[in-house]
Amino acid sequence: MENKITAGTKVEGNWGAMIPVSEGEVIYTTTQIINGKAKAVAAIEWDRYDDEGLEIESDVQIVDLSEIRAHGERSVNGSPVGIHLAV
Repeated sequence: MENKITAGTKVEGNWGAMIPVSEGEVIYTTTQIINGKAKAVAAIEWDRYDDEGLEIESDVQIVDLSEIRAHGERSVNGSPVGIHLAV
C-alpha cells in the first residue's frame, strides 16, 4: 500500500466518538531516521471546521506510511479507528 500514497492523496481520520471523522490530504512523503532506522512517513494536512462548516485552520501531522490503511480496512481487533485512504 505504501507506494500508492503520494502528495495529493486524500485521507480520512476516524478518531472515535467525540471527533468522529476528519478529512485530510497528504502534502508530502519522505524518509525520516527514527531511533536509528529509516522510516517512510507522510505529512498529512487535516482540515478543521467551525460549527457552521467554515474552515478555520489546518493541522499537519507526520505519520508512518504503514499507519495509513485502505478504505474500510479495520485493525486486527476489528476497530475502524485510524487513518484511511478516502474514496
